[in-house]
Amino acid sequence: MAARPRANSDLGQSPSEVARLGVEAFRESPPAALVWAAGATFALAAVAIPSLLAAQKATHAVATLAFSAVLIGFLCWLASNNDTRRFQYQWRVIRQPMRDESLCNEVNTKVEKIYKVACDCCSKATPNLEADVRTNIFLPDFRRASQGVAFELRMSPLFHRQMRNPAESRLTFQPGQGATGEVFLTRQPVITMVRLYGVSLEDEPVFEHLISKDLKAIISIPIHDDKSQNVIAIFNIDICGDISVEYELLVGLYKAVSNSADFQDLSSLLNRFEKAWLKIGLSAS
Repeated sequence: MAARPRANSDLGQSPSEVARLGVEAFRESPPAALVWAAGATFALAAVAIPSLLAAQKATHAVATLAFSAVLIGFLCWLASNNDTRRFQYQWRVIRQPMRDESLCNEVNTKVEKIYKVACDCCSKATPNLEADVRTNIFLPDFRRASQGVAFELRMSPLFHRQMRNPAESRLTFQPGQGATGEVFLTRQPVITMVRLYGVSLEDEPVFEHLISKDLKAIISIPIHDDKSQNVIAIFNIDICGDISVEYELLVGLYKAVSNSADFQDLSSLLNRFEKAWLKIGLSAS
């Protein structure tokens, strides 16, 4: 964790070092960024006021001093009265566990139909490829908050097909991590033939053991909330096996699934589940 900058930061630091401290402060938490801003204001005032006095602009110097004092005081007060929970995105997510059994059955029926659409599309382009098609749905999950895991994207145990490896079906991603995490944040689909797409170098050893070795392609499609801008679910289509996969096939598969009536119905069904507001802090810590 980055050290919190002090309000009386060393004035001899270079501008690049000051900027670096500001970036680290923002990554640590919004309050730390506010304290850094107060320190930067103090530094600027300490440079500007002597220059104004030397130029015989006493009125401007006094005004700069007064403005800086008020701004520094306000920023410090704001930092002391706010924590990372005040600086957050708000998301509508499906409340879990999903208790509506009848609705779950309807969703399962649609997932099965979409799976068959995907298989049919693959079989028309490449014979025997449908045997290596699998689908799953990832949902935002906050049930492990009491264990220190405030938020994760977790594969629903209710809605997947051909996920034969139990370890793989327990995969979780953070927002922005992997194709699933990227779709969650950007609200845009991802089509890739990179097995560990979106996984950082430090996380690769973990996911290398969890993700199927013969995973050839991933299509991740967002399912949006019907009353806000955020994503409530990510529908993934995976292609595995030894057969070579062409990008054009993936694009055609994406269009066939996302434009299907069954996929539109799936989106509507998922939006019928009870929702909850989830707050995700801006801090990267």
